[in-house]
Amino acid sequence: MNAFAGAARQYQSVAVDARVEQASPRKLIGLLLNGAAQKLAEARGCIERGDIAGRGAALSRVLAILGELRASLDFEAGGDIARQLEALYDYLSRRVLLAGSRSDLTGLGEVGDLLAEIRVAWQDMPVPADS
Repeated sequence: MNAFAGAARQYQSVAVDARVEQASPRKLIGLLLNGAAQKLAEARGCIERGDIAGRGAALSRVLAILGELRASLDFEAGGDIARQLEALYDYLSRRVLLAGSRSDLTGLGEVGDLLAEIRVAWQDMPVPADS
């Protein structure tokens, strides 16, 4: 890695940290969903290139993000929707593990499609007046 690439990576890390620190909880969920989609796409590319280590790293990050999404659920305020999302995040995690272990692009595509639906629903959800 040359000095420019290292500096660019450091700048990107600082920019991401600044966005996270300034983000509302609602925005943070959006960032997590976007990050999961990005890492899933990265994993798919790694599978296509035969990059086993890259696939593992990207899918580990997807699993960590899904864990964060599950941990962010508010069952008291969210009721049935929170419970349904928990079940969906659990399913997605199990699907990532299975598809990743088999280098199954179709399975990862299913995860990507479901994440895209969640992202669209999250973006379309009305913003409360106090946010």
